[in-house]
Amino acid sequence: MKQFIRDHEEELRRGLENGEAPEKLMRLHREKLAWLQHERLVHLLVTLTTLLVFLAVTVALVLNPGFVQGLLFLAVAVILIFYLLHYFLLENSVQHWYRLSDELRRKSGDA
Repeated sequence: MKQFIRDHEEELRRGLENGEAPEKLMRLHREKLAWLQHERLVHLLVTLTTLLVFLAVTVALVLNPGFVQGLLFLAVAVILIFYLLHYFLLENSVQHWYRLSDELRRKSGDA
C-alpha cells in the first residue's frame, strides 16, 4: 500500500512537471482516491472487529486466567497493533490526497 501511495504521488508530480492538463490528472487522482477511501473503510471495519475480539479475549483472560488465554491475548494484541498502524497510514494518506486534490483544483482553475 505504501508503494501504491508513493507511485501515485510521483505520477502526479511528473504529470504536473511535464505539463499534463491538471483536469486529466484530477480525474486520475479522484479515481485512485476513491480506491483508497474504499480500502480505508474496509480496514476500519476490520480494525473495529479486531478490537471487539481483543476486548472479548481480554474479558476471557480476566474471568478465567490461563496460559492459552494469555497467548491468545498477546496474538490478538499484536494483530490489533498492526491493523491500527495500517489504518493510520490509510487515514493520513487520504487526508494528504485531499490536499493534493485542492492543489490540482487550484491549478486547473476550478478553485
